[in-house]
Amino acid sequence: MSTVHYLFYQAVLVKLQIVTLAAKLLILSPADRTLVLLSQYVFSLARYDTSYDIRDRAKMITSLLSGVLPSLFSGSQEERGGVVLRREQVLLVLFEGKAGVIVEQGGHFGK
Repeated sequence: MSTVHYLFYQAVLVKLQIVTLAAKLLILSPADRTLVLLSQYVFSLARYDTSYDIRDRAKMITSLLSGVLPSLFSGSQEERGGVVLRREQVLLVLFEGKAGVIVEQGGHFGK
């Protein structure tokens, strides 16, 4: 059993944090193939979770990320509908009020 799969046997609050962390890592380093695959796996697990909160959070975050990484998620943008945000806007949504996040132009992060 993979480590990520094991984490989804945790409490709802922990699962919410895992989904949010996957999104934050993905938006800070979208070119990292390992993070893309890990995030896809986390979002697919969250999509079928028994908790409405987990499913709703995953759906919201995948919608946010669809404008930044359209190839990450299945379905065309026309099918999804809604507003498409740029990377800078998604960063603001995910990190608003958080100190210590420095994003470089190359898509990598530091502190």
